[in-house]
Amino acid sequence: MKRIHLFIFGMIQGIGYRYFVSEKAKELGLVGWIKNKKDGSVEAVFQTKPLSVAGQPMTDQEAEMTVQKMVSICREGPISASVTHIEEKWEDAEEETFDDFEVR
Repeated sequence: MKRIHLFIFGMIQGIGYRYFVSEKAKELGLVGWIKNKKDGSVEAVFQTKPLSVAGQPMTDQEAEMTVQKMVSICREGPISASVTHIEEKWEDAEEETFDDFEVR
């Protein structure tokens, strides 16, 4: 499993950014969470599941590609978003596991 912790900056609150990202994460079969922060940024954790959307074991390469695709989606956001930069932090996926992807 691969896991990344993102800190996303820009004009991204109050425009449906979290819900857009949440739907995309679910489409990719990712679990984790996303939330607004008081400073106007957004924080998110994305983690792959042991199995792909097709129910097959996911290789490390497939897992990394899926997470990187999600990071690209976060950089774009919905049409009304203006992402200035993203800080990425890869983490150990075994620290905490998730059942679904949630907006906090």
